[in-house]
Amino acid sequence: MGIRLTLTDILVKLCGLALVKHPRALAQWTPDGLRHAAGVNIGVATDTPAGLVVPVIRDADRIGLDEVARRRTELVERARAGKSLLQHFEQGVFTLTNLGMSRVDSFDAILNPPQAAILAVGRIKERAIALDGQLAIEPTMQLRLSVDHRVPDGAAAARLLDDMVVVIEKPSLAHA
Repeated sequence: MGIRLTLTDILVKLCGLALVKHPRALAQWTPDGLRHAAGVNIGVATDTPAGLVVPVIRDADRIGLDEVARRRTELVERARAGKSLLQHFEQGVFTLTNLGMSRVDSFDAILNPPQAAILAVGRIKERAIALDGQLAIEPTMQLRLSVDHRVPDGAAAARLLDDMVVVIEKPSLAHA
């Protein structure tokens, strides 16, 4: 059976590319202070029969989109079958939670300590927007970023979210 590419896979990859520019968001708050991550390790919120779990895709910035999809598929299947190992949940610094498959436009996500940030993604929906001074109907999605302000503060979080929007809207700018 082949691996099916999902919007979550694309978002993991694009967020990974945006996060590289924001080392402060690539850290964990610990009782001993800030611990910087060894890589861009993105957790993917996953619904399982036992409840929500967050397996981690390591080095999301450095692996190809096909590898992101393969790892996500494997981690989600293991989690839903109750066969995850502790190592599948370790070293995450950022979580992506996507309710786009539901009729949810936007939601607030709760941080998964000790991670620094979580991005909540709503469904893609056609909405009326102003485009070049004209009213247009365009597919859009809403993003909400929650952060631990001890790691990236609000201003740094705003810059991170802005960069994420840039790479989502124009992936070719991710390396610019």
